[in-house]
Amino acid sequence: MLNSVCMVVHSYCPDDPRVRREAEALVAIGTRVDVICLRNEGESAREKVGGVNYIRLPVQRKRGGLIRYLFEYGAFSLLAFFRASQLALQRKYDLFQAHNMPDTLVFCGLLHRLRGAKIVLDLHDLVPEVYIAKYDIDLDSKVVRFLSGVEAFSIAAADLAITTSIAFRNTLIERGIPPEKVRIILNAPDEAIFPEVKRATPFPANGRLRLIFHGTVVQRSGLDLAIRAISKLKEEIPEITLDVIGGGDAIEDCKKLVAQLSLGDAVTFHGQRPIVEVPDHVKRADFGIIPNHRNVFTEKNLPTRIFEYLRMRKPVITSRTPGVEDYFGEDGLLYFKAGNTDDLAEVIRAAYNDPERVRKTMRKGFDIYGQFRWSEERKRYSSLFQDLVDGNGTLPNSGTAPAKGS
Repeated sequence: MLNSVCMVVHSYCPDDPRVRREAEALVAIGTRVDVICLRNEGESAREKVGGVNYIRLPVQRKRGGLIRYLFEYGAFSLLAFFRASQLALQRKYDLFQAHNMPDTLVFCGLLHRLRGAKIVLDLHDLVPEVYIAKYDIDLDSKVVRFLSGVEAFSIAAADLAITTSIAFRNTLIERGIPPEKVRIILNAPDEAIFPEVKRATPFPANGRLRLIFHGTVVQRSGLDLAIRAISKLKEEIPEITLDVIGGGDAIEDCKKLVAQLSLGDAVTFHGQRPIVEVPDHVKRADFGIIPNHRNVFTEKNLPTRIFEYLRMRKPVITSRTPGVEDYFGEDGLLYFKAGNTDDLAEVIRAAYNDPERVRKTMRKGFDIYGQFRWSEERKRYSSLFQDLVDGNGTLPNSGTAPAKGS
């Protein structure tokens, strides 16, 4: 039986959507879940939300370079190791789950392992690809080889690894991880937070065209491309607007770009907002936009926001990448050439002028999303852990039979 689970994550919780979904899925089947996480300003050291016990450590995220991130990860990992070990002495947990980044958080479960717990590493992202994209490191550099080695060592220390998409799983297998050790749990939106809209809102409403971007604003997320595309379309579509929900390392550069292009009335920065507030912003939009630049990480990534927008019946404009096409094929989304501002502007223009095509594409995308609802993914996730703890030989998989636009 899966009676108790301890998790550790270098993130603020319950604002981390994947951690919250998974933890509450376990609570729903009667499992006690304790999550060790970061402590933001104004947060209490302990809090119970949605039945999950959040235990916050006195470490905060700070913007900075590689050295700063290594120091922050190191400080959190050390504190998390001692806190997780303390919990292991107080209670015998059935399973310990580490959420990356960093991958090495899996070793915080050492004492849990010695007390008989199963160990799971949840790879939200692939660390080598993230660092290549963030710091413009060569693919064959010593740093990347080191990070790949740490990744393999960390997975080897776990009984099971889970990740978020076909492309991520295939990459891990290509790096030598045994296929049977990696399972997929998709980042489908939490249905308790993102309400399903039964009927799409007619667009453009009152002659407006309202786009929304939500998520972390870093260079690879391509918000600059969306801003430049709006500048190109402003004369043709005078009431085009973009709402930006989120913060990150590139937010100040994007604000400066808006000022340079005199788009102050067209682009609104709402800052970082709790995930529970995001659906209200999405509801008012005509399109969700995911304008990622093309790099080794975004090529393989499957953004959760695609599913969030589709659940609320908002058509999605996104860069064309293999990680996305694995699931949505050719006609489930409105694609533009990754990194190409002119093509993004043209896709927005064509969508504005052809509402019927947009509706057909959105319906196709919604049907594909319907195959990967969280109500089903969470059952697979819970069963996966139950079977792991019970010692079943065959573990259920998830998210590996995409519709491919069918």
